[in-house]
Amino acid sequence: MTASIDEQIAKAIEDGEFDNLPGYGERISMEKLASDENLAHRLLVDQGFALPWIETRKEIEQDWEAAKRKLSQRWGWLGREGNAVEDSPSWGDAVAEFLQETEKLNDRIDDYNLIVPLSQFQRRRYDPQAELERLKAS
Repeated sequence: MTASIDEQIAKAIEDGEFDNLPGYGERISMEKLASDENLAHRLLVDQGFALPWIETRKEIEQDWEAAKRKLSQRWGWLGREGNAVEDSPSWGDAVAEFLQETEKLNDRIDDYNLIVPLSQFQRRRYDPQAELERLKAS
């Protein structure tokens, strides 16, 4: 005679077959389970996806880091030539390009801030002058 599913589960529990599962021994938040939005978000994250506004934020941050890295490389390259970096026409071009990229990123931040579900997720606009000062001081 075959054991019922309930009996099979009870035996597996008794034998400790569920002891190594993720979340074993942790309390389950009924509020978390009740929220369809949280469940959907957790399913997306578990499969390697994120909500569109989260992906947008990551892209903005990656593009900002790339713009800063590019500016820093140009600063270093011009400095190795032995010239006064700030007086170089190439540096002026690099700064103009950086300011343009920052303005585009700030426009994207403005759009991003309109779509985030809560104000606590909003981003501040980037300050290109502060970044330029930081670079010159380093």
